[in-house]
Amino acid sequence: HNYTYDGQDLSQLFTAAELHQKVSSGDFSGIQNGDYWPITLTGSFKDYASGQTKTLNNAVFKLEANINVYINYGDTPVANHILFCSRDLIPLTLQMRSGGTTWYDDSQTNPWLGSALYQTLNASDGLQALVVATNIGAYMYAGPNGNGMRFLLETKEPDATTATGWHWGGRGKIFLPTEREVWGQDIWSEPTWDGGAAVQWPVFAGSLKHIIKGLGNGGSRCNWWCQSSYAGSAADFALVTNLGHPYGTGAAAAWTSAPLCFLFV
Repeated sequence: HNYTYDGQDLSQLFTAAELHQKVSSGDFSGIQNGDYWPITLTGSFKDYASGQTKTLNNAVFKLEANINVYINYGDTPVANHILFCSRDLIPLTLQMRSGGTTWYDDSQTNPWLGSALYQTLNASDGLQALVVATNIGAYMYAGPNGNGMRFLLETKEPDATTATGWHWGGRGKIFLPTEREVWGQDIWSEPTWDGGAAVQWPVFAGSLKHIIKGLGNGGSRCNWWCQSSYAGSAADFALVTNLGHPYGTGAAAAWTSAPLCFLFV
């Protein structure tokens, strides 16, 4: 049960290559939802919202397993995988955007893909490079175009307050859960077009234990961003509060962080 299970350390059972072989063959024996793989990140990365270089020093992440959540999903089907999501957050606060309505890439038609935080996590000088350098980093799913798994994303162009549709796109090698993937339903996010994947991640089901996250491994509870834009707003995103409930705030809020989430294949 998610409210009691603390998981087993998969790195004590398998090498990264052995886990890759098991997962790619669809063999999940000996692995449960909520088991974890620990990584430690040290190095610098660019925070695209502030334009600053920031540094992690022996930052520990317990990456919790969600088994085959997206198997065969998408216009390019996803293969066997473990969806890893860190138990706690990056130990630094990170803005979604530098300003409430300031897109980093206004050629995009999806608020997450156009955000500075997307770049912070996925750019070659962002956090992705630090994750790739770990023992499991070589098995991060790149997707058909190098932009991660294909996902049905809400279409909500810059300055728009309401989504007008959805479209397939790469959600990033490192991504955030949508509000629906956290809670199993839309609350503050777009009620129709944010439903591109309606599956609540297993570790989030039935308990707040894995939803309420700390700032850094074992840190004090902290607000964290969802991938979903806020319905009726051009400036806000959905989030999970440090108190453990869904809400939203301006994309330039500087008191919010993010987990590390990616597919291991």
